[in-house]
Amino acid sequence: MKFTMCGYSQQAALEFGLDTTDLYILRWIEDFMDSGRMRAMTLDGERYYWVSYQGIVDDMPLLYIKKDAVYKRLRHICDLGILKKKTVCCGGKYSYYTLGDKFGELYRFETVSSNNFNDIDSNQDMKYI
Repeated sequence: MKFTMCGYSQQAALEFGLDTTDLYILRWIEDFMDSGRMRAMTLDGERYYWVSYQGIVDDMPLLYIKKDAVYKRLRHICDLGILKKKTVCCGGKYSYYTLGDKFGELYRFETVSSNNFNDIDSNQDMKYI
């Protein structure tokens, strides 16, 4: 099995019940957060970032997803503890997100022991080119 998809542990995603669309949305959020171009606020002592549901739809048309579906997916991801959300009402209603306590679990990777390399005879001399 390939270890990662979108940079996240495929095994952890399966355990959380996430699919590839969820992972692409998380990758979009994390990459945009790291870009320094995302509108941010400190709320309750934590840095939260404004996420435009329409922005996700517009930036990733291959997902064939609508704005309300993005909202539902993000609500589910928050319910899992991967993200946290705060709604700010100031001249409109804005959804701000930050990484949740369980976000780091998406970077949990199992290592492959040398016993799993069935193609290699451990008694055989290996040559490196």
